[in-house]
Amino acid sequence: MSLIVNCIIVEKPSVDFDEVIVPRLAELSGGPLELARLADPVPLPDPAGHSHVIVSGSELSAADGAPRDAELIRFIRQAAFSGSAIFGICYGHQMIARALASDRACRKARRVEFGWRRIDLQPNVLFEGIDTLISAESHFDEVTDLPGEFEVIASTSD
Repeated sequence: MSLIVNCIIVEKPSVDFDEVIVPRLAELSGGPLELARLADPVPLPDPAGHSHVIVSGSELSAADGAPRDAELIRFIRQAAFSGSAIFGICYGHQMIARALASDRACRKARRVEFGWRRIDLQPNVLFEGIDTLISAESHFDEVTDLPGEFEVIASTSD
């Protein structure tokens, strides 16, 4: 079973994510999904035993720090080291970099990225069947200076 951590804190967008995005991901994965919400006042579930873990985007800043950062970083490390495939979207990606590389791997962006951008893709199974990817983005933080054991498979010109 897969696990999604909804990191959106503002109630309306968080509920929209749960009601629109989560069912679509369940459909695409062909199976049920477990959902955890970072905004809920309960600990995140144990990621062990989940084949896949998705950590969503958020209006939070991964570079500034937030009250549950330490818990989310611990969760991401548990997921990664338990053998789960882990995927981060925006904030989730930035928090994965902090958890698995260092706090210095995420910083305030030198230039805000906002709008539609072409994403440069490297050959990878995640992108099979995708020739061109143009995505909406709204980033105030960025991942940078990753150690050599990380492989960049998608990026923008920035």
